[in-house]
Formats: sequence, structure tokens, C-alpha cells
Amino acid sequence: MAYQEVALLIQFVAGAAAAWLCKQFAVWLCTFYSTQRWLKTTSIPGPPASNKLIGHVSTLLSDRCPLQLADWANSYGPVYKLQLLNRACVILTDPAAAHELIRWGNSENYLGKTRELYRALELGTEPKMPNILTSPDDVYWKAVRQATAPCFSISNLKLVFPWVLQLCDKAVHHVTSSSSSSSTADGKPGPAAAAAAAAASIDVEDLAKRFTADVIGHMLFAEDLKSMDMGKSQYLEIFAALLEEVHNHFSNPLRSLMLKAMGWRPEVARGRDALAIHDQLMGAKLKAQLASPPPEYTITGHLLKVRDPATGQPLSFAQAKAEMAIMMGAGFETTSHALSWTLAALAAHPDVQDTLAAELAAAGLTPNKQQQQQQQRPLEWGDLALPYLNAVIKESLRLFSPAALGTSRACHKDVSVCGHTLPKGMHVIIPPYPIGVSIANYGPTAPRFIPERWLDTQQLEHLDALRESAGLLPRAAAAAAAVGFGHSSNSSSSRKLAELAFSTGPRDCVGQSLAKLELQAMIATLAGHFALAPGKALQERLAGIATAAAADEAAGSAAVDEDADVDGEGESAGFVSQPNPADALKACIMYHVTLQPRGGNMVLRFTPRC
Repeated sequence: MAYQEVALLIQFVAGAAAAWLCKQFAVWLCTFYSTQRWLKTTSIPGPPASNKLIGHVSTLLSDRCPLQLADWANSYGPVYKLQLLNRACVILTDPAAAHELIRWGNSENYLGKTRELYRALELGTEPKMPNILTSPDDVYWKAVRQATAPCFSISNLKLVFPWVLQLCDKAVHHVTSSSSSSSTADGKPGPAAAAAAAAASIDVEDLAKRFTADVIGHMLFAEDLKSMDMGKSQYLEIFAALLEEVHNHFSNPLRSLMLKAMGWRPEVARGRDALAIHDQLMGAKLKAQLASPPPEYTITGHLLKVRDPATGQPLSFAQAKAEMAIMMGAGFETTSHALSWTLAALAAHPDVQDTLAAELAAAGLTPNKQQQQQQQRPLEWGDLALPYLNAVIKESLRLFSPAALGTSRACHKDVSVCGHTLPKGMHVIIPPYPIGVSIANYGPTAPRFIPERWLDTQQLEHLDALRESAGLLPRAAAAAAAVGFGHSSNSSSSRKLAELAFSTGPRDCVGQSLAKLELQAMIATLAGHFALAPGKALQERLAGIATAAAADEAAGSAAVDEDADVDGEGESAGFVSQPNPADALKACIMYHVTLQPRGGNMVLRFTPRC
């Protein structure tokens, strides 16, 4: 009898499972055919799918995904459609339309976040909990946002500024000490060091991650993670493994099932171990914070004061751990890549670097060769507002936005965008990278690294005066003519474009002011102390681009139009006709949750300025 009951139970479970699978397949099939009908009937343009069943999934899973989306934006316009398995989505690269969808205010088209699109960002802790990045626009998210926002106020950041400067000094010391490798084995200076200008080869990706990890460690729970001591970093190793697992979840919808059922596979076991170790580390950090409350200026200090609107009580241990973990990861990963891309862009564009050095020298932030002053003055808070320094950062974020795919939203109703109607349920992706390199947004110079595009006429004239005092040729007129004044920094359109690097609206990056502080301080410090040059790998890419450009010109493909002088174009012709160094950096791009250099490293050469 017992045997018969077990057999019946098995049959029942099998039947129920089969019925559930049939239902899911039927839903999938209906959605698929509905999507196909919409794709065929909508007026929204889009590239043909390489496979009718999976659509454009392979493109979104590619490590060159942002570049392909950018190419499609230039080909199909600011709104185009893609097929993702049985669903359709829209890519939006029009800044004004994007602001309408993701900013609060009078816009009736505002689209809030939905947790389903961001669940992979909850992997770092158990149990998986919504956090400030993944929560919908509900009272819980609002409570956490309101509690943590004061951490990033100017008054609070000024408390952290001395610590940031200490870490910048450690970076200078690391670069300087690394140059000793150019000495000979008997301790006598080598040829490079003989002139007191020994160049050091530095992986700025590694340096940037160490710097930003130590900044957020201090900001989060007033702890020195000691990454800038340049030894083995436990957290960086753990987070690298966690990020790999997040990437696996984004790219494989069956990854969660694999972690539960296929632990015998080595790569699955590594992923599962990475999640467990990260969870344990965050749990231990939180327990330490609860035992000895952190200073009030820290993020955790604010988190521990949050009241869960659902209970009126402080956040549960699981909630606080989830918030602390996402703040830690988001607080250093994207900023580190922004820093390394900016340094690489300066190394690849000597003329831009010279202009920045002239601005820093005028402020007393570089050694003064004329006065034989070897020690520049320390960086101060007011120096963070230097116009060209900030223009360099904005331009780097435009061309190499770390959060390259930006934000995704789901239409809660039919929404009108750029003359098209998006039906309820449609997913909209607003990607900063394609927006930043769009010819429609920035004109023909969109692919080029030209920080002057963010400055007004008065600032450009001041820059030329600084360049002249440094013995450099003027640059402002050619730069202004090349980019035009339609995208100058005082235009509303340009401000909207710039803001999208950190998203915009109520769900923008809560810590963007800290990220900007880190970028400003480290770039001013390193560019003030050292002249940057490409490492061997980047130099080879730059040489290849120059060779290809020369071959094109020799073949006559770059013929000069006799009327190029019309409307000031002749003034900018020499500026834009040269090989584009940014193309060498573009060739290094790899998208892996964030926009980062291929291979995980970016080696540059640092030579002391004095």
C-alpha cells in the first residue's frame, strides 16, 4: 500500500511539473508571437536579428556590446528596437527624451525602476534582499536614499577629503618608488634615472581599484582596507570573483539553477564559493559596526539609523548587510574604471595633457622649473573646481562611461517617445556610452577626446593664455571650431548629456559627488607630479592607427575639400584630420558588467615632471 501511495505521489508531482512546464512554455510562446507581431508592425526602426528565435541576445552578451549599440544608434537613430528572446526592447539615445522618462517633475512619462531587471545585483548577500540600486520606487527605497544622501554632501565630503589626499600621496609614492626599477643592479642610476626623470610602468587599473577601494572603505565604515599598501587585497580578490558571478547571472538565465544543481562543475563551485565568501565578509563587517558604531559621517553610520517603513524598526541584519554590500561594490568599481580611462586618455593625448599641466602649474600644483621649485603646494578643496580638470573628466565620462548600458526601465503604460508609442510592458534601455559617442548628440567630432567642448568662450581664451605662458601653441580656437558652440557647457542640452554618465532623476547615482571628488583629486595629483605616456601595448595600438591613417591619406581617401574654409571649418580641419588617438583606447574596450580595459589592465608610463 505504501508503495502504491509513493507511486501515486510521484505521478502527481510529475504531472504537476509537466503541467507547469507546459503553462510556462505556452506563456513564452504567446509572448514570442506577440513580440514578433509588434516588431513587424511598429514604425520604430532596428537592425535585423541574427537569429529569429533569440533575436539580438548574442549582441547584448558580447563584451563589445556598448560599441555595437552605439553603431546602431548612428545608423538607426535615437530610438531603435531589439528582440531579446521572446521579448522586445527599445534603445533610447536621445538625451531630452531620456530625461522625460527618468526624471520626476511635470513629466507624465516618468518610468520608475522595477526590481526584476536588477536582481543579479543582489547576489552578494544571503538572503537576497532589495537594495538602494534594485528596489522599485517605493517607501523602502526612499527611506534608504534619504538616509544616505547626506553622506555625500559637501560638508561631509570635506571630512573625507584629507583621507583622499593621503591616498593620493600614497599613489605618488608608489609611482616614484616603482621608478627605482630603472636603476642598475649595482645600485647606480640607470640611463633613465640619470636625468632624475626615470619613467615607471604602472598598471593604472590596479592602482585605481586600490585607491577607490580604500576611499569607499573609509567612507563606508571608517576602516583602512590597506589596498594602497600595494600588498595582497582580500576584498579586491573577493569582489573580482563576485563580479564574475554577477556577469554570469546577467548572461545566463539558468545560472541560479546551475548554482543549486551543478556544484560538481569547477567553475560553478568557484562562483558559489565566491558568493558565500563575500556574504561572510559583509556579515563580519556589519557585526563589527554594530559592536562598535562607526562615526556619524560614514555611510554605515547613516544606514544604521534607517527605519524600515514596513515595521518602523531599524533595518534587519539582512537588509543592512545588503545595503552595505551594494554601497561597497558600486562605490569603487565604476569609479576605478573612470579613473583609469581618464589617465589613459591623457596619456594618449599629449596636447590635452599639456593644457591640463599648464592649468595645474598656474595654480601652483606642479613643480616650478623657472623658480627651481621641486615641491608644489598641496591640493586644496578649491582646486577641485579647476575648469579644464573638470572638462577632462567630463570628456572621459562621455567617451568611456563605466556604466555603459546605464539604466533599464519598464513602461507601466503606453508611452510616447520621439514620435513613437511604446506599449505597456516594453523595456527601455538608456545607455550612456552610445549617448556619449552619438554623432546626433555631439556632431562629427563625437569620437574624439576634446575636453574644450565643455568650456565657454571666456574659459577657452583663458586656457590659451595659460598655454602661451607655458610656451605652447594656442589650441582653443581650433577646438571650438571643431566641436562648434552648439554643445558648449552653458547649454541645457550639454548639461543633460553630461548628467547621464551618473544617470539622472531620483534614481541617479547617490554617490556621484564622491566619485567626482576621487577623480578630481587623483587626476590633479598624478598629472601634477608626472607626465603620462602610453605603455607598450597602448603605444602599439596608437602606432597602428597612425599607420592606417597615413595609408588612407596616401590612397587619397582623405582628400581636402577646396571649400573647407567655409564657416570656419578650415580652422578646425587640421584639428580633426589627424589620426584619432581615442580609437586606440576604443579598441581596448571590454564590457563586463562595466566598461573596462580588455585583459583587466592598462599600463602607462609615468615620468616625474621635475
